[in-house]
Amino acid sequence: MEEQQIDPATNQDNSGSVAPVEASQKSTPTGQSVPVQDNDIKENKIWAVLSYIWILSIFVLLLKKDSAYAHYHAKQGFVLFLVSVALSVIDWFVHSSLAGFAIWILQVVLLVFVIVGIVNAVNGKKAPLPLIGEMAEGMNI
Repeated sequence: MEEQQIDPATNQDNSGSVAPVEASQKSTPTGQSVPVQDNDIKENKIWAVLSYIWILSIFVLLLKKDSAYAHYHAKQGFVLFLVSVALSVIDWFVHSSLAGFAIWILQVVLLVFVIVGIVNAVNGKKAPLPLIGEMAEGMNI
């Protein structure tokens, strides 16, 4: 019987079947595996969830610097917080009903991003949020 060889680039064995991903790796929407430590996820899942409750992201960033998992989600939560504050300030200065409606729509989109981020955190995923994820990854906090 021939031994199964797995190609690391495609994650397929020599029969063409896709091999299971190891427990220490998660898959991102782009299909790339991001190594994560299961202990870090278990111990800091609640912190990752709390980081999407706007201002709490600041506390998570300050208190959980040792956790790559919590820090990843806290940076995304912090960007969501900053965008939300910016939209609120703009809404306060602009008294147009059209601008107010547009800002309301954007706030609803941010709420959807918060829900997606919380679901990702609960499920142990480090998946970047659309638009927000790139900004957060570029932050050096």
